[in-house]
Amino acid sequence: MSQVHNVTHVPVHSPPGRRELDDEAMRGAVVVESREAALREAGDILLAKAEVSAEIGELLDGAPLDRRGGPVVFKSVGIGIEDIATARLVYERFSGGQSAIGRSAIYPANSLISR
Repeated sequence: MSQVHNVTHVPVHSPPGRRELDDEAMRGAVVVESREAALREAGDILLAKAEVSAEIGELLDGAPLDRRGGPVVFKSVGIGIEDIATARLVYERFSGGQSAIGRSAIYPANSLISR
């Protein structure tokens, strides 16, 4: 996986002792909803001994993201209200407020979090 990849990982259930992403995927910047929840629940982060780079709220507030020469992984642990807020942000950025039904999107790396 190259540094231009962005991975959004929303597992059905990934307890602390299990993982779905390997060390290679976790070598770059890791973005989470909540550091506290991720470091308690996310097996992908815990088993890879990955460092959390930022919370999504910090990036949406304008904080810079160091990609660390690798991919950007958004690792969700299932904080529902943030899932809704993120979906709304993506919808608004993509559709400009117009219906996006039936349209596809390909975003360049980091496009949703840059200002």
